Amino acid sequence: TSLTNVHCVALFGQLYLGVPLHKETEVAEVILFEPYRVTLFGHRYIDHFREVEENLVRVLDELSLQHPYMDFYVGNNGDFDRIATSVILRLMDRWGKENFSINLVLPYPKANMDLLEKQFDSVMIPPTLHNVHPKAAITERNRWMVENCDLLIAHWYMNAAERGRRCVWRKRQKRRL
Repeated sequence: TSLTNVHCVALFGQLYLGVPLHKETEVAEVILFEPYRVTLFGHRYIDHFREVEENLVRVLDELSLQHPYMDFYVGNNGDFDRIATSVILRLMDRWGKENFSINLVLPYPKANMDLLEKQFDSVMIPPTLHNVHPKAAITERNRWMVENCDLLIAHWYMNAAERGRRCVWRKRQKRRL
């Protein structure tokens, strides 16, 4: 079957590549693409904004060449989240919105949910957070994001002991860091 007039449809977080119907049988071949899931999070305050942005642009451009369909998971709690969201939106403008989705993962409901839903493809609160105390919600949200991604892109400064604990946690999840 030729791949002329092919179009993609996002359905339940998976992309289906629709191949034109065969005229005699009216049966379509469908190829399933599992999007590559990328989680991004980092510090609330960043002093070197431009440097972080340039590095993130470089990393995401390279990643988009390796994985043509990606779901991005971001937060909304600080400088790094704003940088990541901005870079992803520019990437989507360059490569096409049909290849990527940007999903906001919140630790708890916020007052401006209606505005957030207009800015992102989806806004979600992981089901594991429904009975979590608000003071622990961001940590648990981050844990959910790590456990539900193929790649974690993180930006943080910490002492060696904390960095070691985070890397061990990530390796236990068998995810790339």
